[in-house]
Amino acid sequence: MNCTNCGLELRPDERFCPDCGSPAPVMQQSQNYGGQPQAQAYNAQTKPKTFCPDCGTELYTSDAFCPTCGRNLGAPVMQNRPPVQPQKKSQAGLIATIIALVVLATVAIGIVIFALAGGNESDSDNGYTEEQVTPTPAPPVFTGVSATSTRDSDTDTTNNEIVYYYPSYAVDGLMYTAWTPDRKIDSVPVLTLSADTRQYVTGIRMTNGYCKSQKTYTRNRRITKAAIMYEGGDKIVTFGIDNFGNLIDIYLDEPVYTSYISIKVLETYYGDWKDIAISEVEVF
Repeated sequence: MNCTNCGLELRPDERFCPDCGSPAPVMQQSQNYGGQPQAQAYNAQTKPKTFCPDCGTELYTSDAFCPTCGRNLGAPVMQNRPPVQPQKKSQAGLIATIIALVVLATVAIGIVIFALAGGNESDSDNGYTEEQVTPTPAPPVFTGVSATSTRDSDTDTTNNEIVYYYPSYAVDGLMYTAWTPDRKIDSVPVLTLSADTRQYVTGIRMTNGYCKSQKTYTRNRRITKAAIMYEGGDKIVTFGIDNFGNLIDIYLDEPVYTSYISIKVLETYYGDWKDIAISEVEVF
């Protein structure tokens, strides 16, 4: 049979034309060439000297294409290359990632366990003592005021004003008013502040004279020694004679709960006038 493309005579076992590479036509029946099988018609051709690089078929030097697989014998032969091995991921990076995840998980579990354990155990079990927060007591409030005596009113000759010396004037927040005892009958006068309930007290502030003016302060008697009395104790304090208009802070030896504060006059500094006075008292 012949190639349908170039007309080259083909052998029965050739599936492709060795000249043009076209597929060989399908044989209907075997044909004899000069009474001999077709295979013998090529005995005179040059013996094969090469092999197909794809399928290994023996080739004649005149073959341009492999008669078995149809390879173009004029094309360059591709050298076999070893398969490219995929690069393996860095084992060190993978290990570091795993270690980091394990550490984070361990820390998270530890925090949860500590929180749960801390909520169920007392501080004493852990060797710690919880600090007790003591609420700050409210400022003391003394609504009552009384005295062992009170001087009668008199008249201020500068403006013909009648002046009173009530015990309440010692707690009215005004320096120009004052409580004054009756010196004729009370040699150791006492001023008392009282409350319906026990109050938390750390000290008092007070004046030691009549601070209506510098004149009334210096010419009246000024307290130099007094006893601050309260439930369960007292404190003896002394004063200077030059504290015009000043509230003097007096701290108790320790804070106390008491329903009263009394100021007992023990000693005074005499002026031209004979009256003892306290212009203002505050409790804190």
